[in-house]
Amino acid sequence: MIKAAFSNSQVIIRARSLSLHLSFFYRCYGNSDELKRTILTYSKNEICNRLFSEANIEGEKVFYVKLRKRMNNKDAPFISFFALDAFTQKAVDRIQRQLDGSEGCETYLKVAPWFKGKARIKVKGLWLSDNKSFLGLSVTGVSLPEGYTVNFDRDNSNLVDEKADDGSKKAWDNVSARKIKTPRRNIQRR
Repeated sequence: MIKAAFSNSQVIIRARSLSLHLSFFYRCYGNSDELKRTILTYSKNEICNRLFSEANIEGEKVFYVKLRKRMNNKDAPFISFFALDAFTQKAVDRIQRQLDGSEGCETYLKVAPWFKGKARIKVKGLWLSDNKSFLGLSVTGVSLPEGYTVNFDRDNSNLVDEKADDGSKKAWDNVSARKIKTPRRNIQRR
C-alpha cells in the first residue's frame, strides 16, 4: 500500500502500486545529479568523503551535516541521514551490492525508501485492473522524514590560512589603484 498524491486532483489514493525503481531513485534519493552519481559510483568511505566533512546528532531528531562544496543545499536531508542513520546506510548498501553483483551484465535496480516512516509520494501513471492497481510511470516528488530538523553548513574553499590584522593595509599592498573612467557620450548635436 502506498499513498500517492496526484498533482491534477490533489486526492490521496491508497492502492497497490507498481513503480519504476530507477525513477524512484532519481526523484527520492536527494536532489542533485552529483549525489546520485556519487552513490552509484563510489564505495561507502569515498561517498562519505565526497558528500560531507562533518556530521553529528545535535538532539532528539536534530541532525547536523557539513556539506562538501559540490553538494546542493537541497541534498542536506538525505546526506544527514546517510551520515547518521543506519537504515539509510543499508538502503544505499543494497543498491551498491546489486551493482557489484551484476558487473558486466544488465541489471534492474530494486530501490527501497531511504528512511523509516510514512511518506507522501507524487506519481504519474495509469490505473490497471478496474482501478485496483496503479502503474507508476514516473515519480514526481516525495516528502521528507517527518519530525526531523536538519541543520547544515558548507565547506568553504575561500578561507585563508592567515588573516590580516584589523586595520592592516597589507592585504592591499600588491593591488594597483583603480581608476574610474568617465563614459564618453555618443550623442551628436545638430
